Amino acid sequence: MTIFINQSVEADNISEDRFIFNDADDYFVFATTGDVSQNFITFGKGANDFVTASNVSHNWITFGDGNFDRVEGANDVSWNWITFGDGGSDYVSTGGNMSHNLITFGDGVGNGVSAYGDISQNGITFGNGGENFIGDSYGNMSQNKITFGNGDSDNVSVGSSSRDAITFGNGFEDSFDASGNIDHDTITFGNGADELAFVRGNSSYDTVKFGNGDFDYLDIWGSSSNDTVNLGNGSSDYVSLDGTAHDLIIVGNGNSDNVYLGSGRAVGGDTVGAVAGLVGIEDGVVSGVINLESSGVEAPDWRPRHDKQYEA
Repeated sequence: MTIFINQSVEADNISEDRFIFNDADDYFVFATTGDVSQNFITFGKGANDFVTASNVSHNWITFGDGNFDRVEGANDVSWNWITFGDGGSDYVSTGGNMSHNLITFGDGVGNGVSAYGDISQNGITFGNGGENFIGDSYGNMSQNKITFGNGDSDNVSVGSSSRDAITFGNGFEDSFDASGNIDHDTITFGNGADELAFVRGNSSYDTVKFGNGDFDYLDIWGSSSNDTVNLGNGSSDYVSLDGTAHDLIIVGNGNSDNVYLGSGRAVGGDTVGAVAGLVGIEDGVVSGVINLESSGVEAPDWRPRHDKQYEA
């Protein structure tokens, strides 16, 4: 093992070395044609420090509090332990797949992880800076554990998602956006307002939990089956399901919550539940709870949730 102190290195392949840098800017470890693998790399608090290679694997990489620090793989980034400080605009990106990494960001703003391939089996943790993101619009995301802090406008944008656990903090306007299908995911929002989960494809066996903020929103364009949706105690929450089958929707204690069932018809034993008692559904708009066993939406035991009757 060679130890490099305050010395950037550019070579075809870089493996089994140790790098220690001070707080100056623009240090790098750069494999021009091959891989960066099995190295210990520690950067100081300078900005614009980076590790770049065709493949980045089995490294221990630590950055300080500078901005614009990054790890880039032209092909794959895998089996790394990557820790950033509190700088902003830090990121890990790859033109291929990203898997089996443990990635931790500090409290900077605008930090992110992106891939053109698949993102799978990673542990990714963000701090409280806000505007942090996961971007995988061209590939699939699966079996990741992703945790955001309490900053505003954190976002996950993916092609499809399977068996992911995604937890947002208490910031405002956090969002999850899938252009394809999702299945067996657990997506949890905090108590901020204006949270959004938007699925353009189908959803099955997923759990979406909103906190106590107002104006939270779930919209599934495709079919939904065996999903669980839990609204918190905020007001004016909104759920729209186009084609439903065996879904469970639990409404909290907020006011003016609405659940829309596409054409106004439930399919195959959906259940809408409330925190307290039975309430009603009319013309496909749910203002409380009813077991939707039939193909229609009429409620023979209609009871309004509040003193006034709800109208579509």
